[in-house]
Amino acid sequence: MSLGATIANRVRVSEEIFGNLKRFDPPLYLLFFFLAGANLKIDHIQTLGILGLIFVLTRLPGEMFGAYIGALLVNADEKIKKYLGLALAPQAGVAIGLALVTKNYFPGYIGTTILSTIIITTVIYELIGPVFVRIALEKAGEINTSPEEY
Repeated sequence: MSLGATIANRVRVSEEIFGNLKRFDPPLYLLFFFLAGANLKIDHIQTLGILGLIFVLTRLPGEMFGAYIGALLVNADEKIKKYLGLALAPQAGVAIGLALVTKNYFPGYIGTTILSTIIITTVIYELIGPVFVRIALEKAGEINTSPEEY
């Protein structure tokens, strides 16, 4: 991510570079999520019940609280304070990537359990996350939802 941000902000031909790289995105995403799914241990789903439920129920409120505190610290607009956390609901690549790294640091049951928890909850949050993003954008007045626009 740091390299991408540096290129986007410092290199004059960043649009050309990223335009060329976009052709390679779909196969890389496919490979990444295929490998993540290959690491999912279905037999761990039953033992993930409580851990997964705790993660699902605490992640979004934690993000909302953290985003609110962060927005307070930087004197952000009131809409950002109220709705940024809700817009952070989706999770995907970064969470799975970090979970894969964690699995390497904690091989065996602990690493596999962490990875399985993240993969399963990512599926949940990728299904419900866009709804939360839309709600946040509507409430913040950032998108127009009037029927004539459709």
